[in-house]
Amino acid sequence: MSNFWKGIRGGKIVKVYKKLKFIYTELMNTIKLQQRGLLTLPKKLRDALSLKEGQVLRIQHAGGKIILEPQNSTIDSDLAQAITQGLEDIKSGKFIEFGSTTEFHNKLSQYVD
Repeated sequence: MSNFWKGIRGGKIVKVYKKLKFIYTELMNTIKLQQRGLLTLPKKLRDALSLKEGQVLRIQHAGGKIILEPQNSTIDSDLAQAITQGLEDIKSGKFIEFGSTTEFHNKLSQYVD
């Protein structure tokens, strides 16, 4: 029997097991910062929090820690989706050019009516 196990009986084994389990769990919950600041959250965590691709997360810096909080508001998600769609429309040439607010109003009324 090794010196490590000598004298470890009963409750001490449980304490050692819990400590090793804690260390293992902590190591399994680490993520690596990728190029351009990209982070990938583990699938088990995404599933546990019902996080979906494109969902908005609020980020805070507090006491040397990074805190991410899922935003449950559909307004943020809808706004992000609308901005993404607008940028795609601009790239594909779907936009109105105008030189004044009157010209903008006249062109816009053609699409609304």
